[in-house]
Order: sequence, then structure tokens, then C-alpha cells
Amino acid sequence: TIMEPAIRALYSKRTNRPADAPAEAITWHLKHSRMFVSMDAITEDPLKPGPGYAEFKCVNRFVMRQFKQEGIRRSYILQMQSGLACSGFGWGSFGILSLDPWEFSWFDVEADQELQVMVASKVNEFWDILQHGSLPTRLENDHDPRCFRCPYRVTCRGSEFSSAPAAEEGQGAVI
Repeated sequence: TIMEPAIRALYSKRTNRPADAPAEAITWHLKHSRMFVSMDAITEDPLKPGPGYAEFKCVNRFVMRQFKQEGIRRSYILQMQSGLACSGFGWGSFGILSLDPWEFSWFDVEADQELQVMVASKVNEFWDILQHGSLPTRLENDHDPRCFRCPYRVTCRGSEFSSAPAAEEGQGAVI
């Protein structure tokens, strides 16, 4: 979070695209009121239709090398598709900064309707289980060391999301 403004500026400089902070902290899905995203930036490319959702990551050199060898983490791919579903944008862009060697990479992805439907289904399933007083089954680890300490992947920003207004209350950004 601290590095996002710096990565946003670096992304703009390297890609020649604007990378503006979104007007609202949280963007809610139009049809799935339990789905939301905190976008890092909104970007544009004259060769692509409409705006794009930009997601920035700051990783160490070991993670950057892992991304190059194995591809980006599954959790990041699902985060991007969830953000695209919530924003309604047709494309997104990752900007990844590794501070150790000061290496910056970016790449674009297209919206994947099949993945978005799967994410929405899992989000609704998760919240339905919680609403009925049960705890969901533990998720498989996705290389994030924080997951070893958190049985349900409540991130360090979980309280920020849980206190955000719901879309049906007429607040939050709905695009």
C-alpha cells in the first residue's frame, strides 16, 4: 500500500499510460453485492476499448524470479478477474516492482467471463456458509506466507473491507 503511488507513477512512465487512483476506495459488483474490489488504479490504452483496471504488486527478487519461471500466482489472477468483474472493464494490467534489483515489469490481461463467474459463485458460496454460522473449509495455500497464520485468508486490509458500505445502501462506487 505504501508503494502504490510510486508504482503507479513508474507504471505511467514506463507504459506511457495514465494510472489514476480511483475516485472511490471500494468498487462493488453490480449484481453480486458481496463482491467488491479495491482498485490500485484506472488506466487507459488507445489501442484497447474502454478503461482498464491496474493492479500493482511490490515483490522481492525471489518472488519476481518465481513469477518469471512459473507465472504469476493464482491468487493474483483471481484478484484481477474479480476486479474486472466488479469494475465492468474488459481488460486489466499488472505492474510488478521488485525493489532489490529495481526491476519493473507489466503485462495486460483480458477479462475472462468463465473465471469471473467462478469467482462470483465462490464468493456467494463463502458468504452463504458464514451467514449460516459455519466456517468454510480451509483454503489451499498459494505461496503467501501470511496464509500459514490465517486459516481463512483474512488479509491485513480485511477490516477496511468489512467496514465499507454495501452497494445496496447506495454507497460505494458502482461502475
